[in-house]
Amino acid sequence: MLLFFQTLLTFLAIDAIWITQVASPWMKAVTPHLLAENPNLYAALLFYLLYIGIFLILILQPAITGQVGLATVAWRSFLFGLVCYATYDLTNLSVMRGYPWTLAAADMLWGGVLTMLTGIIVYWWRG
Repeated sequence: MLLFFQTLLTFLAIDAIWITQVASPWMKAVTPHLLAENPNLYAALLFYLLYIGIFLILILQPAITGQVGLATVAWRSFLFGLVCYATYDLTNLSVMRGYPWTLAAADMLWGGVLTMLTGIIVYWWRG
């Protein structure tokens, strides 16, 4: 359980920078018609809990038990984040009018980088 909270804290701390400094201002500028007045915090919480839980099972647990090393954690974390965020962004591109490719591409890349940084930090923290 401690590993879960360490991972969640790391992920949220890094993601908060992206959300407040990049994503939110960018989305307000290019897709204001798609944004809710207030975020659904329950949906956000569910996303974070599911994402971190599966990330732990698939990527971090094998690393912490010594089955894989840091390089493997880094590239697997990046791919996991990229694909998970691509699910959201590519779905938006397929069903929403006016959802920009640039925003989708940046968010998918961010998902990979964020998850990779989280994986590396937690691996070092736990190592």
